[in-house]
Amino acid sequence: MTKITHKPNEWSEWAYEIFFSLNLTWNWIWTEIVTSKQLGGPIIGHYVITFIRKIPINPSEGVTVLEQFIWSFILTTILFLLVRLFQRLPVTTVILRTFAGVSAFLAFPLAALYSPFTFFTPNELSEPFRIGLMIETLAALTVGMRYSLPKKWLSFQFLIVIMVAHFALWAWVTSSYMNLFELARSVRDVPYLHLWSLGIWASILFHFGSPVIGFLAALTWGRYVKYSSEASGASLK
Repeated sequence: MTKITHKPNEWSEWAYEIFFSLNLTWNWIWTEIVTSKQLGGPIIGHYVITFIRKIPINPSEGVTVLEQFIWSFILTTILFLLVRLFQRLPVTTVILRTFAGVSAFLAFPLAALYSPFTFFTPNELSEPFRIGLMIETLAALTVGMRYSLPKKWLSFQFLIVIMVAHFALWAWVTSSYMNLFELARSVRDVPYLHLWSLGIWASILFHFGSPVIGFLAALTWGRYVKYSSEASGASLK
């Protein structure tokens, strides 16, 4: 019986490259924002901030949230276009198969450990706590990198379980989530807020951003590796 293999189509490759780019830029931009650096320099940064302040959103955190979104969109677009431009080069293929997987698992944890006071309470910054998180991250990364090798000993479904556990753990320890039931209740109690307001959804996406984007980057990378390995194996037969 002939085994049917699926080569990654163009849309799945685009999704993989977009999330690879977004995962890198999202986490890098956040580390730049929390270190009080002016993104874009004095000229471009000034125009971006001026544009943000004209958008009707809660000013208490709206500027930071929209700055994160706008710069992520700009830099993700640039990085994605560069990946597309150099996609056919052998070195790009190697980067997309190896470094993209590494960055998918590590970008969020490294950003959290680089700017710990924006993610952790002082009690959570003890040496054993940080060492435990690094061990968990290296274990998840090892499983992912082992999956990227031609000869596999684990299934894609098992890799997804590892991804879910890894990013759920980091979302929990860094409080990168929101209680949506509490949010809905608080919105109902405030007359001038409603669930469809720009500020509410921007805040939700912002709080869930790092773990969700990281998970999607890892998932689309794993899918790319799975189908490209199947296609390569079929072509050798």
